[in-house]
Amino acid sequence: MLLLLSLLALNVVASLVAGEHPIVLGSFSFPARTPFKPLLLFHAFLAVLLLSSIRRDREPLAANSTSSKNLLRIGVSIGALTALAYLPSFWVNFHELDWTHRHNGAGINSWNAFWNLFSKAQPDGMYRPLAFLSFWLDYQVFGDTLWGYHLQSVAIHSANAVLLLLLAQKLKLSTWTASFAAILFGWAAIHFEAVLWPAARFDLLATTFLLLSILLWLQHRQSEKAYSWAGAGSLGLYVLATLCKETAYSLVVLIPILYWVLNRSDRPREQADPRPYLLALALCTVAMLGVRYSIYHGIGGYAYGTAAASASFSFRSLYHLLLYPLTYGGFGINNVFLHWSGAAVLFLYVAGVLLWYWRADSRPARNLGFFLGMAVVAAIPVFPVIGWLQPTLQHSRHLYWPSAWIALGLAVALERSRLRLPIAALFLGAQLLGVFYNQSVYLRALAEIEGQTTRIGAQFPHPPQRLNLVREAGEENGIFYYESELAHRLSQELPHTELRICSAEQHCEGQTLAWKVDRSGLQLTRRSGD
Repeated sequence: MLLLLSLLALNVVASLVAGEHPIVLGSFSFPARTPFKPLLLFHAFLAVLLLSSIRRDREPLAANSTSSKNLLRIGVSIGALTALAYLPSFWVNFHELDWTHRHNGAGINSWNAFWNLFSKAQPDGMYRPLAFLSFWLDYQVFGDTLWGYHLQSVAIHSANAVLLLLLAQKLKLSTWTASFAAILFGWAAIHFEAVLWPAARFDLLATTFLLLSILLWLQHRQSEKAYSWAGAGSLGLYVLATLCKETAYSLVVLIPILYWVLNRSDRPREQADPRPYLLALALCTVAMLGVRYSIYHGIGGYAYGTAAASASFSFRSLYHLLLYPLTYGGFGINNVFLHWSGAAVLFLYVAGVLLWYWRADSRPARNLGFFLGMAVVAAIPVFPVIGWLQPTLQHSRHLYWPSAWIALGLAVALERSRLRLPIAALFLGAQLLGVFYNQSVYLRALAEIEGQTTRIGAQFPHPPQRLNLVREAGEENGIFYYESELAHRLSQELPHTELRICSAEQHCEGQTLAWKVDRSGLQLTRRSGD
């Protein structure tokens, strides 16, 4: 098994060196233009190995008690380290309004607008009013100062890492395992889109309320009363989570699973009757779905104009549900036009996985399967769109909540390794470098846009009245609002020129700037008009 895993790792390395090459498995061939598919196969086989080797005759390592003071120190350290990992994000700023949703924040300027946020349909077809209030708060404080919109996102993500630490402790994982899971979640390279893009804060906020809800539910479970303030608080936080993103609805399945698993392994002498809470949880779910139905005459969903987005329920989407949370929930980097530093990070990660599997206990603890299963369940509400994930890791934000459970599972698996500390350092190093690399892709793109638009501006001593911006055939770099930022910077360089964005199929009269992105970066070429 280690040999086959090594061959799949070699396939990942080959994709870094040779570029496009076919993956051949018997009579099946899969074309691979980037490391995306080789890494997917590598992760998928690793998941199969782990799930098939879970031992059932051995309990996980016993949790050691940690004082509140020490736990506070660990939590503060993890929160600070997580925030530092996203320090470069403050320099990643796009002027497109949807980058920050500041136009939506500015629109909440009266009690009527506030009420409409909760009672009227939103343009994108989603019902996430509470998250939009956070954009309103950003706008009140920062206005059009774009870097300020990152503060909430980075702070919330850091808080989520700390909350995961507390959840791991409540689930009676060892302090080392809980700490590793928390920092792994904080530094997970796959999270960069959810944290870097201020408008993706829906995932962050929903996860915050879900983690808090589970923590209060665990407290309620320890009480002898069927009704408690902790139980009510848990339900209230669940409702708040559903007002942030649809992933929150996974809790209605996660909590019963937790009840069943925890009662089998750690049933308290006295605990609350679970039925009232579970009934209330179901009623809250029905009520919130009812609200959505009354507003959208359905459950809502992505829609642009009159056309629904290409999300659909199918066997393919179910396949993606089982595949992507387990294969990309733990690690991923933008692997289109992979820079040498990104290739080094990917090589470091693959080497760390091989070393870990080689030196790990041959039969990991049984709660590993529980955590991996919880990750799949957590992804159920987004399974129609989870297949949108690209080699650029665009749309990876949908894996944010499921990856919390992946982090717990990986930490449980790693705690049995014979070289636990060096392998943990290798794992975390690869994640941290991956986070920096994913952010650097955006920083390099913005630098290229600035450099190319400055160069073009210098070529027009007498700017034309009209200029067309046309995209040529090229690759996707996965950066949201890239073209609109390019147009914005050109408008700044040529303030008296009317800039029009045209498709390659359109016939636009006048001078033209053709642009495309390839391995060498942004190519912006001036062309004569008709």
